[in-house]
Amino acid sequence: MKTDILLFVLLCLQAKVLAENFNVSVQLKLIEFHNGGLKLTCHYPENVRDFKMQLMRATRKQKVCELQKLKHDIKMTNELVSCQPELSNTSVIFFLTDLDSTHTDHYFCSLHISFPPPFQNSTSNGAYLHIYESKSCFHMILWLSIGIACLLCFIGIFVGIFSYCVRKKMSQNQSLLHETNSEYMPMAAVTAAKNPGFKG
Repeated sequence: MKTDILLFVLLCLQAKVLAENFNVSVQLKLIEFHNGGLKLTCHYPENVRDFKMQLMRATRKQKVCELQKLKHDIKMTNELVSCQPELSNTSVIFFLTDLDSTHTDHYFCSLHISFPPPFQNSTSNGAYLHIYESKSCFHMILWLSIGIACLLCFIGIFVGIFSYCVRKKMSQNQSLLHETNSEYMPMAAVTAAKNPGFKG
C-alpha cells in the first residue's frame, strides 16, 4: 500500500515537472519577408514528439495553416491563404504568400501536444501583421500615367491648332502687303505726256 502511494506521488511529481517544462511551450518569435511573402516561425519544446501546430487568425478564430506530426508521419493542411508549413528541429515555419490588405490581422501559433504526456494546448501571444495593398498602388500608377499621357496629347493638339491659326493670320497679313504674288511690282499710274505737235 505504501508503495502504491509512493508510486502515485512520484507519478504526480513527474507530471508536475513535465507540465512546468511545457509552460513556455509555443512562441511566435520570428517574422520576416521571404520571396514576396511572409515567413512566420513558431517554436516548440525539443522533447515533444507528437504534436499539431496551427497558425491561427485571431479576429475570426480561423485556422490559416496546420502541420501535424505523429511519430514520423507529417500531415500539412492550409485553409485560407497560400501557406506552406515546414518542419525543423524545434520549430514550424509557415511561409505565407499571395497576401493582400484583407489578410491584415492578429496571427498566433497554437500548439497541441499529444506525446509525451500530459496532453497540453498552448497559444503564443502572436503578432499583428499589417499588409499594404500593393495592387491598388499599381492601378493608381497605371491610371496616373494614362492621365498624364492624355493631358500631353491634349496640350499637343492645342499647341498645333494655335500655331496653325497664328501662321494663317500672319500669311493673311503678308498677302495684304503684297496684293498678289506676281512678277510685276505695283507701280503708280503714269499719265501720258502731251506731245507737242508740229507747230507750223
